[in-house]
Amino acid sequence: MKIRSVITTALATLSLSGVAFAQATAGGAGGASGGTGGTSGGAGTGGTAGYLATAGSAGNGTAGMGATGGALPSVPYFTNVTGTRFPPAGCNDPNNPFKLGCYTSFLVLSDLDGDGDLDIVFANGGGYYTPNETDSKKNTVTGLESSTVYFNDGTGAFRDATMSDFGDAKSRLRQVAIADVDGDGDMDLYQPGGYGIDNDKLFIQTAPETFVDQAATRLPVGLKSRAGSAHFGDLDGDGDFDLVVGDWGESPRQSPGNTLVYLNDGKGVFAPLLDVVPPPLEPTIGKTPIDMDLADIDGDFDLDILVNHRNGQSRIFLNDGSAHFSDGTAGNYPAKKGPYTYNVEACDFDEDGDLDLLLDNAGGRIAGMGNISQLLVNDGKGKFTDDTANLVTNEPYADDNALKCADVNGDGHYDLLVASLEVPEKLLLNDGTGHFKFSPDAFPNIVDPTLGIDVGDLNGDKKLDVITGQGEATPRVDLFYLGNENVAIDSTPPKFRAVETPLAVIGAPTVMRLAVLDGVTSDTGEHVKSVYLSYTVNGGAAKTVPAKFIGGDLFRAVIPAQPDGSLLEITPTAVDRAGLVGHATRVTLAFGVIPAGEGGAAGGQVALPGAGGEGGEIIGGEPDGGTGPSSGGSGATTGRAGAAGRAGNGGTAVIEGGGAGDDGSAGSATPGSGEDGCGCSLVGQPQSAAPLLASLGLALLAFRRKQSKPR
Repeated sequence: MKIRSVITTALATLSLSGVAFAQATAGGAGGASGGTGGTSGGAGTGGTAGYLATAGSAGNGTAGMGATGGALPSVPYFTNVTGTRFPPAGCNDPNNPFKLGCYTSFLVLSDLDGDGDLDIVFANGGGYYTPNETDSKKNTVTGLESSTVYFNDGTGAFRDATMSDFGDAKSRLRQVAIADVDGDGDMDLYQPGGYGIDNDKLFIQTAPETFVDQAATRLPVGLKSRAGSAHFGDLDGDGDFDLVVGDWGESPRQSPGNTLVYLNDGKGVFAPLLDVVPPPLEPTIGKTPIDMDLADIDGDFDLDILVNHRNGQSRIFLNDGSAHFSDGTAGNYPAKKGPYTYNVEACDFDEDGDLDLLLDNAGGRIAGMGNISQLLVNDGKGKFTDDTANLVTNEPYADDNALKCADVNGDGHYDLLVASLEVPEKLLLNDGTGHFKFSPDAFPNIVDPTLGIDVGDLNGDKKLDVITGQGEATPRVDLFYLGNENVAIDSTPPKFRAVETPLAVIGAPTVMRLAVLDGVTSDTGEHVKSVYLSYTVNGGAAKTVPAKFIGGDLFRAVIPAQPDGSLLEITPTAVDRAGLVGHATRVTLAFGVIPAGEGGAAGGQVALPGAGGEGGEIIGGEPDGGTGPSSGGSGATTGRAGAAGRAGNGGTAVIEGGGAGDDGSAGSATPGSGEDGCGCSLVGQPQSAAPLLASLGLALLAFRRKQSKPR
């Protein structure tokens, strides 16, 4: 990326003078000829789209990176309403071209004040990898800027709360992080300095809309970070928010940086945890750690760290569950096919139950025209394959800065939004199979230097809106794009991407983690309104416990300890911001010996979830001759078929006793390979470890194997 205030203006003029982005020429000879810097080639079936093609010119056009076929029709999805919804921009000095708005590198939507709607927090300040800027006369222009916070009135109209609620909070920020760090049920805000000059700020919400900077007592003394990035998440499995900071060094453009971990003591006080991440790379291999993400990459229900280097190899740090990380990069993270990358986004765009990755600018490059996005497909265990050529069609080449997964057209599938520095923001629509095609004119024809983007329903109409933040070039006017009549009203309930099946340990709380997705991703877990577990014990009255967001797309719930003989039936539920409700398949856990009932049908062969161990003599079956269980969870061990089962007349299941009923149909046993004694289910797959008989087997294992501490 380069400083492009002049180029940006030129591109805006060019856009208005007839350049069509990704317009396709109808069938036959192929797509339109490429514009300046474009390439040409053979036609695809029915015509091939050109990038930045001059409208109407004939050619043997090719598109790059698998972009065959005609373009989608031109459909506007978003309307610029900034002038009527935003207060006057901060950092605005009409006599200084560098202060026509703040230098916004990042932004996040969150219900910061707890009133039920989404507010906006901007990360402002600094310059182009420098703490200050230099004007045309080589005078130093300070990079110290207000860290703007806008509060929403619920209708999508915003007031500037920066001065009134945060005391102006000037700094030089690259990113901010938001979470309930002190566990009191409201959101707190972390603003780390970006260049080792400014004190870090940790605003604790002590009452509604009352924020107090308590960094002096909650962070290491005198902390002045060099934070290219920062995120909160539960790294050690204790249920509170720990902190990860991507330190990009004294010379960000040349430094490999470092990843810093701070553990929360449960009350919002942070202490450094040393020597728990792999050491930095050599700068020739990877440098300038400009972004990071926390996500469960390998499917074990803890948060791994994705370190995104602007240049060179980015990295995957795999968590062992206790905030100790190993390097999972080698052989698993494909190389970039562009010169730089600024953002990594994790979402399950192919809907197979694991998190895939998107990186801006890394999918391919045409000299003089720019880059396209890279799509990396996860195999479920953290090994990624670059499938950009097959999955992306007609994306205009440009210099981009961030990506976001969001279901814009309401078909239940993630589309891709791309924040661009030198063309209007881009929308790539998902065809329902994980293939994405550029949608022309989705955004107004505004060319501005967008560095940050976030998506959510800001005015309560159940449609997605978009906020963009500008920096680097000028003008720096943060924009509000309202979803118009072509953006679908949300009608898709939230889904459970994966559900953990925990061990049933007598006398210990049951900790259960769940991966929840909805129509947009969120750094703060606010893509949904609430997640909870509804459960019964031995068929009694239903009770509920909340599942709290812990980072990535993970939530964590704790059910109180159960005594020997308890049968626990759990139904996970999620409610999104539109009020739509989604459920996961019921999970059943048995604790020890279940009192005898009247005897149902005999069970089939039983699959016992857990790490591979001894076979168990399990007696159990479904009522009235029901079928036996299906495959076991992670690390299943097959036990012998039982003789008696769950009563048909309200009785309970039996271990080692009871008379047999009629034979039930046998279930199949599928041993797994897990090591942590837990199973999981994925979206669209049956909860095979959940049925009653498998749970009875799980109870037996509690006596025969080393029990793991719940986390």
